Amino acid sequence: MWLRVRISPGMLDYFTILGVSPQASLSLDAARAAFQERGAAVHPDAAVDAAEREARAAEFQLVNEAYAVLSARPRRLKHLLELAGGQVAKGAVLDESLMTVFALVNQALQQADAFLAKSATATSALAKALLTTEALTTEDVLVTAAQVLVARQETLESLLARMDAEGLDLVLLQHAAQEAAFLEKWELQVQQRRLRLLN
Repeated sequence: MWLRVRISPGMLDYFTILGVSPQASLSLDAARAAFQERGAAVHPDAAVDAAEREARAAEFQLVNEAYAVLSARPRRLKHLLELAGGQVAKGAVLDESLMTVFALVNQALQQADAFLAKSATATSALAKALLTTEALTTEDVLVTAAQVLVARQETLESLLARMDAEGLDLVLLQHAAQEAAFLEKWELQVQQRRLRLLN
């Protein structure tokens, strides 16, 4: 069942504040461009007196909030779901395909953590050199996990674009919001481990 978004009364609509149409697949570039244009139009530095500066500062803060929400996919989808009158799910259930991604990412993170713990105990140059092959293997595992996450993000983006074209399905939007939050969290964890490997 596809629904067009209907803004619930009393909700703060960050899409309107930023001057963009409500889109699940709003790109970061589009959000940034809208933020720069809207931010420049209401910037407090353009005020002619203290009262106008105060009003502009409040509006500029809203524009900043809107950009913070709309530029992050999980937050944007949650906001869109709330605007459409849908319920944000409490607790999360991973479908089978997302559970497979989780298992791969979790295994990569555990392998990286085990290697990092071992590496921390290597104090001599020789001990560190002996870990080179294992370091490369661990990096490869993390790179594979990162590639799987990117592919999953691309699949999610295709779904969001389809919803924008055909109308929002609240159930699919709810699942997409949850998945986006998981993917963002896992990507950050993989990135953190890769950075720690470099040090």
